[in-house]
Amino acid sequence: MTGARSNDTHDVLLVDFLTDGHHYEYAAEVRDRLRSRGHGVDFLGPAPTDRYEEFLGPDASFLFDGDDGFVDRLDNRPAAARTEAVKRLYDRSLDRFDIIHFLAADTILENLLHEYGGRSIPPVVLSLNGSFFRHVPFDDAPLTVISDWLFETIGGHWYPVRNNLPTLSRALRSGFASHVTVPTTPALERLESVFDKELGDGISLAPDPTVPWRDNLPDPESARRDLDLPEDRYVLLYFGEMRAEKGVELLIDALKRYSGEPATVVLAGSPTDIDTRLLRSVDNEHLHTVVHDEFVPQELVPVYFAAADAVILPYRASFGRERPSGVFQKACAAHRPVIVPDFGVFRRAVARYGVGIGFEPGNSDALAGRLASMAADAKRVTEAANFKEYCQVHSYDHLASQFESVYDRVTSNAG
Repeated sequence: MTGARSNDTHDVLLVDFLTDGHHYEYAAEVRDRLRSRGHGVDFLGPAPTDRYEEFLGPDASFLFDGDDGFVDRLDNRPAAARTEAVKRLYDRSLDRFDIIHFLAADTILENLLHEYGGRSIPPVVLSLNGSFFRHVPFDDAPLTVISDWLFETIGGHWYPVRNNLPTLSRALRSGFASHVTVPTTPALERLESVFDKELGDGISLAPDPTVPWRDNLPDPESARRDLDLPEDRYVLLYFGEMRAEKGVELLIDALKRYSGEPATVVLAGSPTDIDTRLLRSVDNEHLHTVVHDEFVPQELVPVYFAAADAVILPYRASFGRERPSGVFQKACAAHRPVIVPDFGVFRRAVARYGVGIGFEPGNSDALAGRLASMAADAKRVTEAANFKEYCQVHSYDHLASQFESVYDRVTSNAG
């Protein structure tokens, strides 16, 4: 895949069934970059929300009305809601598009394939953007673990349809999926190691993108005043949804053990499976801990990153070694050094671009020590980092170029 500018234009339907995280921003950026290159691009989401309208404007279309209750059904009965959404998708007239591109197929793959049934539809591109590569504990999804293991060793194609490796293999072999893109090099290496060359040719890298925003951030002093933070202390930021796999409990333990320079720690984001009392349990004379345990509106996101001197990603191994992180991307785009677990995507980025420092995964003592190291000498880390190169490699323009090359290839094969 060369990434060269396409000589052909395509009519593309971008589909994203997810309703949270950075998917709105991602979908809007991809759509706009492809349109700027001459492609006809429509966006189809599950149901309109204020955030969809904020990012995608009035010309997005949806499978359900805003008052249909789909978002609630997706939260309460996700499997049934996704099946309902896929059926509605397949009932639509799709023939006018050259390509159907699912931007976040990680959790919808089994539904798409189960309802496919050999339908006549345009070539399908699947982008796996994250949770497909999440480490799955045995007690969470034993069938997925067992079927992946069997697939990699002796073949497990007889297992029921799941969002796993055998299902991805079926999607490619059945003709449903023409191509799959993955967001990181470890993810690409993972799939190439388990698929034969025939299927491996149908998988390519489309790096998780970021928008350089350092020059558009407010100055740190005014950002700290807006957030009511001390202006004379080093600021460490944890940002984003608080889930167990993101190591929030590990971070709290590390903060209790911290013995470095006086600092402020900000914990900002909505708790999903974290006891909010834990967030307020840090009692450490070296730290001033600020808890904003609620969803951060879009207009305040730049303020938090502008106020920070460094960003903490205390993720556990269960997050997945092949997964990207939207918070990591925003930190690098803001030229803020990161403190990350020493595995997978994070290890590679620190080694190649020097954008931060790593700690032994799952070790709260090690994390506390690295927090102290960063607070003592963050300027050296920042000056050594090559944030600019990282952002160039992980730009939306580069991503759009990769998608263009995929579209050219699958439409050529379809013809």
